[in-house]
Amino acid sequence: MNITIFMAVYLGFAFLVNILFSYARFFIIFENKKALEAMSLSVHMALTNLEITFHLYFTLLLVYIRTFLTSIIFVVFPLLISWLFTYITVSFLQNIIITILVCIFILLLVFISHLNSVLEIFVETIWYNAYRENKKNFNALESDHHTEKSHH
Repeated sequence: MNITIFMAVYLGFAFLVNILFSYARFFIIFENKKALEAMSLSVHMALTNLEITFHLYFTLLLVYIRTFLTSIIFVVFPLLISWLFTYITVSFLQNIIITILVCIFILLLVFISHLNSVLEIFVETIWYNAYRENKKNFNALESDHHTEKSHH
């Protein structure tokens, strides 16, 4: 029971850290910020634009879950067919069919690896576009804040 509570707290903490630091890499890459400054700016941007960040994070989480389930199907399907042929066919035919299924499995594995790469590029593009959009709002808020300070 204690490990379940610990893992639930850890999962919640991991989600929180991922959400808060989701923009840090963009501050490091595009604005040459140091790690701690980038994390601080990322937390500020994520909290300022919480609705966009949550929406994007959980939408992409669903995309990752879908990708994971698809890869499970790619792994299980050839194994299931192989298992079925094990009980149906003779041993010579089994070897041929298993060889064909292994080849299909390898091709599907290469294909899903390619799809995963494309998905990662897509995800990074979405996060970058969110960063740019939030940066516009962030800069507008900063300039309004500095204008208010200068009037006082």
